[in-house]
Amino acid sequence: MTDSAIQDLLVAASEFFKLDIHSSSRTLEHIHARAIVYSIFRDCNLMTYQEIAKIFDKNHATIMHAIKELPYMIKQQPELEDKKIKLLEIWTSEYALFDNKERAQKIKNLQDRIFLLNLEVTLLSKQVNRLQNVND
Repeated sequence: MTDSAIQDLLVAASEFFKLDIHSSSRTLEHIHARAIVYSIFRDCNLMTYQEIAKIFDKNHATIMHAIKELPYMIKQQPELEDKKIKLLEIWTSEYALFDNKERAQKIKNLQDRIFLLNLEVTLLSKQVNRLQNVND
């Protein structure tokens, strides 16, 4: 990931959310915006938690926690998913970040993650069923 692409996302996010993405503010708007940006860095650019933490001058555990909590934030406020998608569209259209080979690799990585998540859902469903049968 190039430094210019990182800066481009940070600028796009600050403009999109109309706030300073580097702010330490603990308002929900800042928390949500940072979590979305962290997840984009993690998902699209395959950056490590440590690399993301360094950009924001945070601890890697803070980044991990925010990314882990984002699905719950989205569950409470579904419009956050739309904001994440819109920010991705703005960023990728304005800055044309990926060539075809990179896109193909990123798509494959996302497909692999989807497969593993679906497998995990199946296994968890079976465990829930077993536990319900034990309790009946």
